[in-house]
Amino acid sequence: MNNYDIVFLALDGFEKKETIEIFRIDLTETMLYLKAIDRTLTSEIRQEDIVYGGIIIRNSEVGASALRVEPFILRKVCLNGLILQYSLKKTHLERQTLEIGEIDWSEETRELEDKALWSKIRDIIRATFDKQIFRSWVINLRENTKIEIKNQWRHLTT
Repeated sequence: MNNYDIVFLALDGFEKKETIEIFRIDLTETMLYLKAIDRTLTSEIRQEDIVYGGIIIRNSEVGASALRVEPFILRKVCLNGLILQYSLKKTHLERQTLEIGEIDWSEETRELEDKALWSKIRDIIRATFDKQIFRSWVINLRENTKIEIKNQWRHLTT
């Protein structure tokens, strides 16, 4: 997966929403790391605990990491963010020598798989910045903040 293509696909998706901003982007010889947020996609988990919707995209063209596209919640008090469970991970597999019984996928099949992957990335970007989906994630986080852990110190020291 080419970093250039991934960045332009993401920017195209961000442009459709217009309120999405690049929060951080790093490009090294081995890694692409892009973090974008939408400050209009905001809510309060608890009093004065403000969160924003965002997405993290990582990739390595040289095999240092798999492609990851991960929605996340950025807390105003903690800039690391909370990565949500709704993500896409794709490990890069270069064409290798086939073992007996393995299928040598046709060029057409590989192109269709690439098309499907690009479509999934677009879908995750769209869903990440959808107000109703963001609202459902916030409701889930609010519910989880009500869970009380009993005897927490006993479990930590045993």
